[in-house]
Amino acid sequence: MLVHGDIAEHLRVAIDRSYLASVAQRLRELRYDAVALAEGPEVADRRMWGSAAFLREEGRALVTRNVADRLPLADRVPGLILVD
Repeated sequence: MLVHGDIAEHLRVAIDRSYLASVAQRLRELRYDAVALAEGPEVADRRMWGSAAFLREEGRALVTRNVADRLPLADRVPGLILVD
């Protein structure tokens, strides 16, 4: 998911629990605005993960490999990045 240029500067993502926290950490090293549920309970407590309201409020696209459960969110969130 490497996007370069203006899009990368404005892309905000929320990484779901199917990925390790190191994914979000690496994306931040590459200057992406990324957060991950796996980063710890303080992140999970602050954010209503999986909630369309949270994603809209934060302006974040959800990065997930759980297509079946997350596809219904597609019309209610800023973005959905489905990874195989």
